[in-house]
Amino acid sequence: LLLMQSVLPNVVQVMSAAAELREQGNKLFEAGQFADAARCYGEALALVRASESSQMEALQVPVRLNLAAALLRLDDSMEDVITLCDEVLVLCPANAKAFFRRGLA
Repeated sequence: LLLMQSVLPNVVQVMSAAAELREQGNKLFEAGQFADAARCYGEALALVRASESSQMEALQVPVRLNLAAALLRLDDSMEDVITLCDEVLVLCPANAKAFFRRGLA
C-alpha cells in the first residue's frame, strides 16, 4: 500500500505535466507557432511514452495527432508524421484524423 501511495502522485504529476504541455502546444498551434507547438507536443509524448500507467492512455492518441499536425504544418519530418499516425492506428484502428494526416504526409 505504501508503494502505491508513493507511485500514484508521480503518475498524477506526470499526467498533469503531459496534459499541460499539450494545452500549451494547442495555444501555440492556434497562434501559428508550429515549431514551438511541435516541441511541446514532443515533450508531452516523451512523458506519455515513459509512463507505463494505463491512466496515460487518454493522452496517447491526441498528443500523437497534435504532433503530426504540427509537423505537417512545418512541412518537415514526414516519416515521423507517418510513424505517429501508424501508432495512433494501432491504438485506434478507425481514427479518421490519423488516416487523413498519414495521407497528407
